[in-house]
Amino acid sequence: MPDAAEPSLADLLPAAGPFDAGDAVRYRIDVAAAAGTARATLFDVVFADPMPAGETLDPASVRVFRNGVAAAGFTNNSTPGGVALTFDRVDPGDRITVLYDATLGQSVAAGTSIPNTVTVTGTSLPGPRGTIVNPTGSSTPGSSGGSTGERDGSGGAINKYRITAGTSVLIAAPTIDKSIVEASPVETTFGQYDPTRADFAIGEIVTYRLTVTVPEGVTPSLIISDLLPDAGRMKLFPSGGLAARAPSSMPGSRASSPAAAARRRSTSAPSRTSPTT
Repeated sequence: MPDAAEPSLADLLPAAGPFDAGDAVRYRIDVAAAAGTARATLFDVVFADPMPAGETLDPASVRVFRNGVAAAGFTNNSTPGGVALTFDRVDPGDRITVLYDATLGQSVAAGTSIPNTVTVTGTSLPGPRGTIVNPTGSSTPGSSGGSTGERDGSGGAINKYRITAGTSVLIAAPTIDKSIVEASPVETTFGQYDPTRADFAIGEIVTYRLTVTVPEGVTPSLIISDLLPDAGRMKLFPSGGLAARAPSSMPGSRASSPAAAARRRSTSAPSRTSPTT
């Protein structure tokens, strides 16, 4: 009897991430059956993808294609807990593609990844033992997977009609951004010597803004640290900060531009440093 069309390729691919809680993740399974004249049909082919913790399948999203067109001849027993598809047969050279969506729960932890594994198995005969009237024209005395039964992918030197494929869904991590929003006097912040760097005078007060973006889900521990330059020290101001500060009247200072005045009216952040003399 020729070898069955063993599934020779399996890919489990999620859509591009990262994701956070509440997002829908689109999965794609691609399985190709071995082709050639020395290959036989693979029967009772099962696609199984139990959803990992933190993910819930949308059973209505499951779509199946055989050789690029909507597939027939399969049973869909998928539930929110996972994908469960059974194909009556997969012929040599067939390519099966399965698409489905899973929703990330509110308990997913930021900055982690969720592994997922799909398993595809098949048998060398239709049904548990085959029948004389089946397409192979044979049946077995033993049970499926036994030494006198059909091959079903349960293991062994030739009982290998089983493949797996895995992937991981990346969960977004918190991000942080630091920017300068105000300085006094504002005329020194024009970057007159190096456009990529701000200019500050000795004794000037610089206001920074720290923006932390936390993804939806669970962030078990979030610590924000800001190491000040060696030449600076922290000053605390009440709410409102430097928003009402008048333009500098220091001898030799440049006149305040409209842009500088606008910057002077910006909202202050609670992190300020003052270079020491």
